[in-house]
Amino acid sequence: MVLPPDLSLHHSLVFHLHAPLNAIGERKMTFLFRSLVFILFLGLLLLPGMVTAAPSAEIIVDEVNCYLEDAIDAANNGTTVGGCTGSSGPDTIILDVAEVYLFYTLPTITSEITIDGRGNAITGDGFEGVFFVAFSGNLTLDNVTISGGSASKGGAVNNEGQLTVINSTFFNNSASNGGGAIYSAAKITVTNSTFYNNT
Repeated sequence: MVLPPDLSLHHSLVFHLHAPLNAIGERKMTFLFRSLVFILFLGLLLLPGMVTAAPSAEIIVDEVNCYLEDAIDAANNGTTVGGCTGSSGPDTIILDVAEVYLFYTLPTITSEITIDGRGNAITGDGFEGVFFVAFSGNLTLDNVTISGGSASKGGAVNNEGQLTVINSTFFNNSASNGGGAIYSAAKITVTNSTFYNNT
């Protein structure tokens, strides 16, 4: 039997025979053994569906105890960075401040991250792009306004992984080589969002 690498058996089946078996007893024992093997095999088949998903975390960005750049680092690596604690699974970063003004370049998105804007804004400094999503990254932008991003490609977002945009607004972003607001070389889904004055 080959077990998945993350699965191990903690109990083994042991049979103790205390008396000789006749033909009928042997048939009963064979039936019992086959039944136990079938039950064990069925349990191993069902086990992957019973494995719980990797834990997820909500990271509250208030730009006092937890900054957006630290929140992304924590989510990417499943660690604690500054006052932000990520998990080994998908993470949701909640903007609990009216505006995050970027004086710095945000870390590349390399894991599964949702940014729940709660109607708040992320404003770039006009010299750097806002988000870059790597091939391994999966970014969801939900109910957030992004402006002031400037890059060669994708002033607000340059996507090489997966990008989902929901109920969000992009304005006053620019790119010199395409995608004033968003440049995507990979999967992108946009729902109920507004784009204006992006160049």
